[in-house]
Amino acid sequence: MVLEALRLDGPPRRVAIITGGSRGLGKAMATALALAGAEVVLASRTKSQLEAAAAEIRSASGREPLIVPTNVQSSAECDALVTQTLERFGRLDIMLNNAGIGDSRGAGARIWDLSDADWQDGIEVNLHSTFYCSRAAARGPATSPAGSAPPAPPDPRQRAPRSPTPLPADAPPPRAEHHRSDPRSPPPSRARAAQERARTDQRP
Repeated sequence: MVLEALRLDGPPRRVAIITGGSRGLGKAMATALALAGAEVVLASRTKSQLEAAAAEIRSASGREPLIVPTNVQSSAECDALVTQTLERFGRLDIMLNNAGIGDSRGAGARIWDLSDADWQDGIEVNLHSTFYCSRAAARGPATSPAGSAPPAPPDPRQRAPRSPTPLPADAPPPRAEHHRSDPRSPPPSRARAAQERARTDQRP
């Protein structure tokens, strides 16, 4: 059962890409999105697994997923994934970076058994792919309802000027402040008193 507030069938109908969407958690999330009314795009390396997952989602939701065999370790293939999504549906609303691996050479491998290639695989799939796909999705023109690239967010380093807070109508006038150029010099009242004592001491 999908809560009405979470429905994705629009208008306009939302479009979601799910990497690692051919099995496991990715397939489960793709199914849930399709049941909520979204168009789903499944991405993973193996076409046969994508086709099997698409058949299950079609049976459960009545929607026809788009399958795009993709190696998310390649920035060019991530760009192509978003391009094919836009060509098919004309928009992209959800980029679900689900693809991930643990130790790719077998469960339970100890750190001293991992090679440089094992480590690099993990970094490329778990980290680089998220950047590649997110960047491609952000560049896509259909992320804006008008069909153009979304406006750039405001620069957080540039703060808007703060307007002075107005004083109440019955507030007393501000007191004048005396600024001293030398912080070691006494305030005006003490200086005048010292001058008066000096004049008194000089009288015959």
